[in-house]
Amino acid sequence: MTPKKSYPKMDLSGKKFGLWTVLSFYGTYYGKAPTWVCRCRCGCKGIYHVMQCKLLKGLSTSCDDLDIRKCWIKNGVGYIPLTKGKVTTVKPRQIVKLQRWSWYAALLDDGWYAYRRQDGKGISMARQILGLGPPEKDKREAEHRGGKTLDNYNIRIADRSQNEANKGVRRDSETGVKGVRYQKYKGKWTGKYVARIRYWGTEIHLGVCDTLEEGSAMYMEAARILFGKFARSKW
Repeated sequence: MTPKKSYPKMDLSGKKFGLWTVLSFYGTYYGKAPTWVCRCRCGCKGIYHVMQCKLLKGLSTSCDDLDIRKCWIKNGVGYIPLTKGKVTTVKPRQIVKLQRWSWYAALLDDGWYAYRRQDGKGISMARQILGLGPPEKDKREAEHRGGKTLDNYNIRIADRSQNEANKGVRRDSETGVKGVRYQKYKGKWTGKYVARIRYWGTEIHLGVCDTLEEGSAMYMEAARILFGKFARSKW
């Protein structure tokens, strides 16, 4: 097998190629192709990674030549398009850094999240913004205030229990109400509901009730006591 050709790095700092202005060296793509951080002088004024060979050969003269989804800022909020027609919100000052990557929408148990790929793994935008390490090493989590999983503007660091308290109803919930299940006997519904809450890995039985509203009230009261400011006021 013929080895892939590697390209020698050249100093392109400050040079212009079409609408690109080269800012600094970024690194190598797949360990072979030198890549530079460039600012596009079109209306978006975005900053992206462009391979050196594309700049020198005239294969890329602006951000229109790249397979990217352009970001924008409106009313003090930054917007980053994802795949599947989804959009995530961030603080405006984070746009420049985050738009360097191609982000995709990932559907998890409790909603859509913003992710990108790196070395075959999914990287959470929320964890990256908060400076959290890989989940297998850093057990802290990113909590989306208000439970809006595509809102990466209002996020904070939380532990697993606090984060679970603020998450919405799981997609596989049988009642559609968080913390409330059907009470069953020998596999059949008894006509009543059971309210439960999970705290530090332990499931706590809150009681049996006749309506979903009563069960939800039980759960919300327990959440306020156990999780304080991390508990959502409504679902």
